[in-house]
Amino acid sequence: MDDEIAEPTAEERVVELEERWRGSVLQGALALELQRAGCRDVEAALLLLDRAGVAVDDAGAVTGVPEAVVALREARGYLFTPEHTTERINPAGAAPADPGAAFARWLRGN
Repeated sequence: MDDEIAEPTAEERVVELEERWRGSVLQGALALELQRAGCRDVEAALLLLDRAGVAVDDAGAVTGVPEAVVALREARGYLFTPEHTTERINPAGAAPADPGAAFARWLRGN
C-alpha cells in the first residue's frame, strides 16, 4: 500500500514530546502568574497574551512571564481586578458616619 503513513522516528518523537513538555510548563507558569496578578479570566488572558518574550530553557526554567503579564495588564486592564487599596473611598468627601453615634440616637428615639 502506498498510502501507509510512516511511523515517526525516535528522534522525531523526542522532539514532539519536548515541544509538548515546554508548552505545558509554559502554560502552567503563565496561568499561575495570571492568577497571582488577579486575572478575572485566565483562559481568555492566555489567548490574548503576547508570548514573544517568554521562553522555557532545557532545565525547565521559565523566563519573561512577569513582563508578559504586566504588558497584558496594561493593554487589557479589564481582565484584572483592581489592585487592593487600604483606603476607604468616600466620594462625597464627608466625614465617615459613626455607627455607634447613629445607634445611640436611635436608642434615644431621635
